[in-house]
Amino acid sequence: MTITRRLAVLAVVPCVAVALMGCTKTIKEQDLESKVAQNLERQYTGMRVTVDCPKGKEAKKGNAFTCRAVIGGSAAVVDIGVLDGTGRVSARIHSAASAQP
Repeated sequence: MTITRRLAVLAVVPCVAVALMGCTKTIKEQDLESKVAQNLERQYTGMRVTVDCPKGKEAKKGNAFTCRAVIGGSAAVVDIGVLDGTGRVSARIHSAASAQP
């Protein structure tokens, strides 16, 4: 089986919690992981989804990074783009080996 929505935009993830570290705002990875997982679970109904995002990413417009996901046992990469300094991000599944939405 192959994921048919490899480049499907997961959605603009509503503001995830932002932590203040000195003068720099960072995205709380636990909140981001939860929001991305919820979006993937809606897209891939009935499949177990886990997401792991890096810690300490700055909530600055234009920043980008990747999270790792497992969808129904298949590895996937989720591209994250920071939309603004409040923690709004876009998420796009970049690849996954074998899952069927």
